[in-house]
Amino acid sequence: MSVRKIRVLLPDAAYLRSCFRYNKRTGILIWKKRPREHFATQRAFGMWNARYAGKEALTAVNTYGHLAGTLDNKKYVAHRVIWKLVTGQEPPHLIDHRNRKPSDNRWRNFRAATKGQNNINSSLSRGVSFDKSRGKWAAYTKLNGRKIFLGRHETERAARLARISGVRELFGDFAP
Repeated sequence: MSVRKIRVLLPDAAYLRSCFRYNKRTGILIWKKRPREHFATQRAFGMWNARYAGKEALTAVNTYGHLAGTLDNKKYVAHRVIWKLVTGQEPPHLIDHRNRKPSDNRWRNFRAATKGQNNINSSLSRGVSFDKSRGKWAAYTKLNGRKIFLGRHETERAARLARISGVRELFGDFAP
């Protein structure tokens, strides 16, 4: 039995724009003063705006390192909210952070990605191991589920550089 994540649909872009201000250069979301119709009571409206308006929004860090938080008692990750704020469209299934820093929500750091592309842009430590039988460092990567051998090297650093070079050649912009 496999566990499948269900994508949470975001509120419409106009609603999000009434809640947040986003700075593309810094990647920071700020709570706007929200209108009365967002709240069940006058008291909730006043208390919420006094406490949160003008402050940074969605600042909790989830288990994957992404910034997240709640809006109207529903949990959202910040980069998906930002995608919809900027484009007006539901975000793609995966949004890759180019620099591999999941809390860096600057617009230029985002790109739509497939699962494979997102996995490629993950860890620099993958794809290098010591081959005891030969006394050398081996470099490799995967393409379409198949292991691609990138050579054996005298040092770990040389194997890492070979892997980086090979991965860049195979995967272009999505390489680490």
